[in-house]
Amino acid sequence: EVPFSKSGFTKRSKIRKSKRAIETRWLTVPVKAFSTGTLIRNIVIETGQSWFSSHLRAIENTYSSAPYFDEAFPALQSWYKADTDSETLADLNSCIIEQLFEILHIECDVVKSSELIQSDGFAGSPSQTNLNILKRLGASEYISGIGGAKYQSEAQFTCEHIALSYCDFAEYL
Repeated sequence: EVPFSKSGFTKRSKIRKSKRAIETRWLTVPVKAFSTGTLIRNIVIETGQSWFSSHLRAIENTYSSAPYFDEAFPALQSWYKADTDSETLADLNSCIIEQLFEILHIECDVVKSSELIQSDGFAGSPSQTNLNILKRLGASEYISGIGGAKYQSEAQFTCEHIALSYCDFAEYL
């Protein structure tokens, strides 16, 4: 089980500020107050705010002239409408991921780490927990966000014959 991090990407994503800007801005899902150490699966979305409307406006203003916008934006609008029924951040994120898989015709089994951790009793440092999950799933490679470099033990991954690499997803804005 992973504790929620205010500075992580669990409740927010970056987009460009405008069509030609290099600068970025955050699209943030508002969440109810929580105590330090609250698990991601227990973070509740703040209801009663029209955050989804401001997200859609920002996306449309920034990306309306982008290739494939006319095909992608209606799907995005429907996700936001459907996702406003999600009570937790984990449910919202799962719903978006499932819909992306459907649109991109990706067929694979989705396994939530919280389910593995509960059933297998994984414990330890974040690096060791990731490694245990990867071993349980038979992984040969792990692609982490660059923030993972702060806590991943490359020596442990090498020892387990799991390739570890990092990706700066900001490059893809």
